[in-house]
Amino acid sequence: MMHIPHFKNSTPEEEKGSILMKVDAFRRSMDDLIPILRNAGTSIAIENMWGDNWEIIFTLLAEYPADVLGICYDSGHANSNELKQMDFLEKGKSRLAALHLHDNDGSGDQHRPPFYGTVDWPRLAGIIATSGYPRQISYEMSIGSSQFRIPDVMPQPEDVCRAFLKDAYERCVKFAQMVETARRKVQTEKA
Repeated sequence: MMHIPHFKNSTPEEEKGSILMKVDAFRRSMDDLIPILRNAGTSIAIENMWGDNWEIIFTLLAEYPADVLGICYDSGHANSNELKQMDFLEKGKSRLAALHLHDNDGSGDQHRPPFYGTVDWPRLAGIIATSGYPRQISYEMSIGSSQFRIPDVMPQPEDVCRAFLKDAYERCVKFAQMVETARRKVQTEKA
């Protein structure tokens, strides 16, 4: 997974040139890495960022084939109040290569377990189910913004950590089951 330079809808025109220079550096690196990636049978997944309008992601996906460049979808980054990004994932789902799934309320990158914020988990399950995404569902969560965290206590007590992990596990299993249900529905409709 790789964070790359990106545009927000609010990016001023005078800043776009320096961002595009960084994107050109990424291209030079990609051009050098392609033989290595293919020899290793792996690829790079570029991650959507907070407020990302996906302009650069889609430009790069058009320039590089799927065997070397894909998308790492970060549901928390995508759920920013500045710009809801699930429509972009729908458009680019054929290139979905990695997941960083977590929830938030849209105001910040909170890394909460699923169903504690405003991510549209049913829609996301449907997109993943129809994407051809080949791997296990993966999550990126933290106790830090959860209701389990005891403020001003570090490290958190073991029983608090265990309660957080149990709750997070149950929520992750629920979402993984939603994806599997959506996949079965797609397979049934194709049959």
